[in-house]
Amino acid sequence: MAKNTFLDWDTTANNNTDVGGINIAENCPPSNINNGMRETMAQLRAGVDGKVVYAAKAGNYTALAVDNNAVHRYTATATVTLTAAATLGANWHYTVIADGAAVTIDPNGAETIDGAATLVIPDGYSATIICSGAAFFTDFGINHTPTDIISINGGPIGAFRNRVINGDFEVAKRATSTPAGTGFKYLTDRWARVGAGSTTAYAQQEFAAGVTMPPGNPRYYGRFTVVSVAGATNYAAIYHAMEDVRTLSGKTVTVTFYAKADASKNIGFELYQWFGLGGSPSSAVTGIGAQQCALTTSWQRFDILVAVPSISGKTRGTDNNDHLELVFWFDAGSTFASRASSIGQQSGTFDIAHVSIVEGDARQETDPFSARNYIQEEQLCRRYFQSYTDLIAAGYAAAGVQVFGEFPLSPPMREGNATPVFTLSGISYTNASALSLNNGSYQRARVTTVVTAAGLGYARYNLSADFEI
Repeated sequence: MAKNTFLDWDTTANNNTDVGGINIAENCPPSNINNGMRETMAQLRAGVDGKVVYAAKAGNYTALAVDNNAVHRYTATATVTLTAAATLGANWHYTVIADGAAVTIDPNGAETIDGAATLVIPDGYSATIICSGAAFFTDFGINHTPTDIISINGGPIGAFRNRVINGDFEVAKRATSTPAGTGFKYLTDRWARVGAGSTTAYAQQEFAAGVTMPPGNPRYYGRFTVVSVAGATNYAAIYHAMEDVRTLSGKTVTVTFYAKADASKNIGFELYQWFGLGGSPSSAVTGIGAQQCALTTSWQRFDILVAVPSISGKTRGTDNNDHLELVFWFDAGSTFASRASSIGQQSGTFDIAHVSIVEGDARQETDPFSARNYIQEEQLCRRYFQSYTDLIAAGYAAAGVQVFGEFPLSPPMREGNATPVFTLSGISYTNASALSLNNGSYQRARVTTVVTAAGLGYARYNLSADFEI
């Protein structure tokens, strides 16, 4: 092979018989020695690390052998395609600075970077890429000792970094289990299943006491049993909605979760910006950070660094139900291959636990989940769903007269252009009838019942208020 750059030079002197294709072996023409020296000087000037090779880029680029030791600052969204590792050679290195938008590094063919098919360098970060001759590695995010950020994770506001509410599947005012089914259905608080054709059953499961994986000794996790039905438009997924599509927009975030399955299986992950209803909202942005995650039968941690798009220039709906969704795909027909990272169709049992999403790169933190206590978590859930038992609407009145019962919601639920969906159940009467909802808002519920005979009449009832997004 011609020695076209100094990286091609051999550490065994006798193997260096040319420079840039100029023969310098024994008995070569005398002029080749002069020409070889000139070529050597040119190669050293072009490739040795003494130079400062800087350039600004504003679009896609293919990194070549001549970019060894180059520093490129990318000022816009870009994909850097790496030339084949064997061509670049061992010790080739190249620095990328993302200064304006995220930059995706895409190795050649099936080659990998840090063990993955691609690497996203978020806006505001940089990475030095090193070639081994067969694959690529970086110093991006390296910290050999997992860390806790004491001033945040250990402080009084630490727990509120995590934008996922009920990421431990502990608060279960809605349900602790749901039977197999298709379509939309709420599960434990703040989580819902969606699907078509294929079915999903849910059950809250309890960890053994003292578990160390996941960290923090959580009590519960979610189990999802999927039965796949073949079909291009069939799928099974779960999601968690974070109120307001402005949430984390334009930010780099770390999504961390723990998962396992009944056998080695892949699941898909994505974030999804939905701009709501009412007026003329922008179209949803899907497939944000989409990635395939390889599960085994043992718990393992997954950390996904995602650049959430800005919503600059977008229009939110007027109904105040826009949000950022975190989606886990268990089964996906070909229609959803892109969003679900081509996991395909599969049946199985999937366990998910300890889900968090925090701003910044938290991949080296011991536990970015930063658990809140149960009372805090329940109060956050109650912004979207509340349930009460054994309430009473009572009063003294003449026969046939309505009496009222008013109940304040605590805490008040989220505000929107609509009102919560109130459901009355478990109704019983004493000298009364016809219990009905009279009025409701995000702050209170008012019911009426009709007194049967003059005197005291009352109705007992259970009440739920649902104002999910």
